[in-house]
Amino acid sequence: MTVLLNYADHHFRRAQQRNTKSARRVGGFDEVRSYCPQDIDPTFRRAHEGILNQEKGAGYWLWKPYFIVRTLNDLPDGTWLFYCDAGAHFVKPVDLLIRALHPFDQDVFPFSLHNHPELHWTRPEVFWELAPGRYDLQLTEQRIATCHLWRNGPEAKNFAASWLEYASRPELLLDPSEPDTIGNGFLAHRHDQSIFSVLSKLHNQRAFRDPSQFGNGRIGSSPNSPYPQIIELTRRRDVSLAGRIKRFLKSFLNG
Repeated sequence: MTVLLNYADHHFRRAQQRNTKSARRVGGFDEVRSYCPQDIDPTFRRAHEGILNQEKGAGYWLWKPYFIVRTLNDLPDGTWLFYCDAGAHFVKPVDLLIRALHPFDQDVFPFSLHNHPELHWTRPEVFWELAPGRYDLQLTEQRIATCHLWRNGPEAKNFAASWLEYASRPELLLDPSEPDTIGNGFLAHRHDQSIFSVLSKLHNQRAFRDPSQFGNGRIGSSPNSPYPQIIELTRRRDVSLAGRIKRFLKSFLNG
């Protein structure tokens, strides 16, 4: 059984609908779980309202590990769950990805972000808390949180629960207050992605080639990832009617 999980607030509602439609027509999923802010349990929201009320990432993407934990707990073991950002659509069946990764002895399948070392994209508190003394991890490629594949079972559930636990801590999830003082090549914090990435390495999970268009340049150099592009990432917000009219007029006037 294959299940897609996506999420959107009002900014990405139409994008989510397109994502769902392509998942069924092209991706070949048996089921799609589409969530929105109103689906978050009131108790969880009250406990973490300081994070979830932030505009950035519709709550700094804390909803992502929350819904993955919730969905895994609701599905039978052995189910394949694919999380994908709403601003994407499927160009190939997900079965091509699953067949390629099925033989590997792990239940969480992260994808690499080429030429993006952890050190540049993770606030130091994440290393101090999750991986003290593991300086080797800081120079490895970060792993994306825009999409990931899960084979439901105890390993997947435990990992997702740990991800949610750490992501619920503002000092690990939110932007650092004084980023310019961090040094060591730090550029920006990647929030849920930074925590997911470091945690996946501590769990000794292999990384695979990005299944979006951004991984196409590594098809020939990734022997553990013998699958084609599966999704196209766009990350486009929904545009209001006024916005569409403004865009049309600008295009018309510019000839």
